[in-house]
Amino acid sequence: MRNIKLIIEYDGKEYNGWQKQKNKLNIQGEIEKAIETIIGEEIELIASGRTDAGVHSLGQTANFKTESTIQIEKIPIAINSQLKKSIRIKSAEEVEENFHSRYNCKRKTYRYVINNTPEGTAIYRNLETHIPQKLNVEKMTAAQELEFYIDRYIDLYKENSDLLNFNANFSIYIGSEDTTKDEMKPYNSIIDKFVNKFHMLYKKAQDDKTVRTDISEKSIFYNVMYAMLSVLSKYSSGIIHSADQDRNYEKEICQLKDMYLEYYCRK
Repeated sequence: MRNIKLIIEYDGKEYNGWQKQKNKLNIQGEIEKAIETIIGEEIELIASGRTDAGVHSLGQTANFKTESTIQIEKIPIAINSQLKKSIRIKSAEEVEENFHSRYNCKRKTYRYVINNTPEGTAIYRNLETHIPQKLNVEKMTAAQELEFYIDRYIDLYKENSDLLNFNANFSIYIGSEDTTKDEMKPYNSIIDKFVNKFHMLYKKAQDDKTVRTDISEKSIFYNVMYAMLSVLSKYSSGIIHSADQDRNYEKEICQLKDMYLEYYCRK
């Protein structure tokens, strides 16, 4: 039995996300059909993570197992011949039998692109968000910055729930495994960036008085950022109200945001 790892690029505009769904066009289903046509056997394509409807990928990792003897260098060409131009297999590699794209994933990178020109763009309009109003984070009050960061968390829930699920699973993993300081360095460096940004926000609050500074910087950071992330992850994964997993909890999340702003921001 061979285990084949693929690196996949796709334009997600016309697809209802990665995961297979009945009567809905999806990335996983299209690639599985193409592979099964080539090798003549049923396979299961396992990805490092799901992407939601309309989300693109420059390098999704996925693997499948097969008895086929097709030469590894011919696999991308063969699969691509059966796919739409919006999905491309960039490379194929034979890996160890116990390799698992999701369980062996060490890092994911998500890129959010904002076009901040008045006119926007025609060619890249499906690859970026157009905000014509001039943005100047430096001129925001501390309270406006706090709301801005909370809104970015809410955007994750609405547009990229897979990242929230990954974060929840990763938190469980590092809590249960005996990870070393060196292994945690990449993760901690990302957290440090958030801490530094929040530190600048808190310093601004000491001047403009729009966020309470009678509460410690650390308390606000943990209560808002970490707690918000935890709640969003639970809603996204169905841990909260698991009997109603298809429900959208955006209303409840916005209520939580309002509670934070009401308590921590000065009128």
